[in-house]
Amino acid sequence: GYEKTITYKDYKGMEKYDKETKSGSVQLFIKDRFMLTVDGNQITMDALKKAIDTIDLKKLESLV
Repeated sequence: GYEKTITYKDYKGMEKYDKETKSGSVQLFIKDRFMLTVDGNQITMDALKKAIDTIDLKKLESLV
């Protein structure tokens, strides 16, 4: 598996994934106020990121 810092859609965060168990998480920091965490088991990293894509991050950012 791996763990690394990322920038996803202009948001900084962390990505962790274990290929053996097919489990992972993505954490994104939204405007130094919110931390969005998406976790999954028996899932690919692409599917986790697609789940994030269903969330309106700009709307969340506007709550700051």
